Amino acid sequence: ISYAQVRQATGELAGPSQLAAQEHSEALQAPMWQRTAAAARTSEAPALANFLVQSVTRMIEVEGQRKAALAARIPPAVLIALMAYSVGVAAVFGYVAAGAHAHRRRIAWAMFLLVTLAFMLILDLDRPGDGLIRISEANMNDMVRALPSFAAQGPDR
Repeated sequence: ISYAQVRQATGELAGPSQLAAQEHSEALQAPMWQRTAAAARTSEAPALANFLVQSVTRMIEVEGQRKAALAARIPPAVLIALMAYSVGVAAVFGYVAAGAHAHRRRIAWAMFLLVTLAFMLILDLDRPGDGLIRISEANMNDMVRALPSFAAQGPDR
């Protein structure tokens, strides 16, 4: 249960505290894997042992995938290109709005606002733990709440 609680905390934290929780989670993996391997070796049901090993392996893989997804960032060259695009769009809109009637000026400002919002959305998606868009932790929270009832039932039930 401790491992699941650490994983739950990792998703709810940000910044240095999230990195510390990730390191703690990784530190818990080695003893968990050792117990899994020992249980698989001594199991009298090879199929059950195989499922246990596959489940623990998949759980560790999923954490690695999630960590990689959170660490992935848009390359700086792409961000620079997006900024250059935004400056170009602003210049075109400024040129159009300068000699246009009030109606066209409002349309130009609306388009510039939409380009700006799109750029901000891209930046927010690039930093899933820091922006307005957050990854829901509802499934992890539900699983952590359910774990004590599974542990109380024991393996024979």
